[in-house]
Amino acid sequence: MTNLPLDEAEVLIIGAGIAGCSLAYFLAKRGVRVIVLEKWDVASEASGRAGGGVRSQNRQGPELPLMKEGIDLWQSFSRGFKTDTGFMQCGNLYVAETPEDMAEVEADHAKARQAGLDVHLVTARQVKELVPSLEMSVQGGTLSPRDGHTDPAQTTRAIAREAQELGARIITGVTVTDILVQGGTAAGILTHDGSLVKAPIVVNCAGVWAPRLAKKVGVPLPMKTIRGVTTTTESANPVVPVSLRSKRISIAQRPNGGLRFADGTVGKGKYCYDLGLEAFERIPLWFPIFWVNRQELKFRLNPDLVRRDFLRLLKNSRDRWGYEFPSHYTLPIDWKQVRKRKQRLDKVLPAARSLRTELIWSGLTNMLPDMLPAIGPAGPKGHYIISFSGKGISLGPIAGKLVAEWIADGRPSIDLMAFDPNRFRSIRSVSPKVYR
Repeated sequence: MTNLPLDEAEVLIIGAGIAGCSLAYFLAKRGVRVIVLEKWDVASEASGRAGGGVRSQNRQGPELPLMKEGIDLWQSFSRGFKTDTGFMQCGNLYVAETPEDMAEVEADHAKARQAGLDVHLVTARQVKELVPSLEMSVQGGTLSPRDGHTDPAQTTRAIAREAQELGARIITGVTVTDILVQGGTAAGILTHDGSLVKAPIVVNCAGVWAPRLAKKVGVPLPMKTIRGVTTTTESANPVVPVSLRSKRISIAQRPNGGLRFADGTVGKGKYCYDLGLEAFERIPLWFPIFWVNRQELKFRLNPDLVRRDFLRLLKNSRDRWGYEFPSHYTLPIDWKQVRKRKQRLDKVLPAARSLRTELIWSGLTNMLPDMLPAIGPAGPKGHYIISFSGKGISLGPIAGKLVAEWIADGRPSIDLMAFDPNRFRSIRSVSPKVYR
């Protein structure tokens, strides 16, 4: 950091995940001098540990316009980049297993079609034709042929390389500890070694650390940290030609033939929160939305997180929850969950029974109470936030493009009001809704 000119950057980006790298790419295309500062390495956190689904269907209404344009970006990256992004545009098939599931699918389909998305209802027979080896009760489903899946780490690194070729600087091994504000305007950042880097615009793309940095500039982001596990098998012959999802399971076949599988929508809850002590710090802010969405949400108390947070409180860290929040590489694997997933995979896809589990990884991500991202200006002038609710891989490129427009042109080409990071300043500002 000592060799970095203090006046070099017009925009400083905190975090080299898919959002930060996408933003750097689109700003660099416009000739903006941009520097990305990353605590670990490119795609070393959630963007390198995600499942990799790229889908426009089964989303909340405000996200649909973003994904309509977002899928076009995924195509353009795949075709125009010098480096392979890992994106496979094989289509996304959502399978309804019960009549009740099918009713939800039809409602989601109507919303998607109204938003102009390329999503089609399919019959049970068509599902079987698409995936002949599938063995589950099928009522029908929806198919979005332009969707697919990707290797999220490969994609993020490809975007980073393209950004660098356009002039963006990505500096790794630098922890941003504070955002400087002078006269109500962002002025730069401080790093772990005390270095000061000045810039008139600072964008917080720090992933699970985003709430800590946002709080330092007076922006409350009441995020809950969740821990997920993704698993792959050894290589196999082609058995799943599309990216497949249902309430029980999610399956996609990687370019090397391995099957990536994870939970679908488990039980009554569509979203699972892995809770430690920190999760209870902001209950009054998100409880109203939790209450109206109580059939959609599932909370799981994680003894490991509780124990870790309790020990940190005893240590009286200078930052209550600490920048020493562990990297993904230190997170434990829930082996019981892995075994159950493999049993579920073997049941619905008998061709997988002979396949060994090959890769297993655990990662952290954040969720806001309304399960929508936070995208846009927040707090002091010149300060922006891009933070997701477990949906960063699909939305990362379009979010980066829109915030680049906001910075360079004064406004984005798509209305982002629903994602205003300031919406959680008080309970009164949150309008509880049921999102399906």
